[in-house]
Amino acid sequence: MSDQIDGLERLWQDLPRLLEQDEDWALREVLEAGVAGYTADDDAQEGLLIRHNPDGTKQLVQINLYAPDTVIRDL
Repeated sequence: MSDQIDGLERLWQDLPRLLEQDEDWALREVLEAGVAGYTADDDAQEGLLIRHNPDGTKQLVQINLYAPDTVIRDL
């Protein structure tokens, strides 16, 4: 049990470094599946996200729950 706790403690300590190494892995997985992915931009107006399309294009968008995203501009 002690070895298991030590392993979990080591993973917990390494997690921030591991995430910084490859923070875009989830976005790549989604795009490879042919689905648009979204990221936040600290410089963007509140409520706006960057939509990354599988074809490589990007757009600044406002998410709408009951309608298509509102495209603010192409990036």
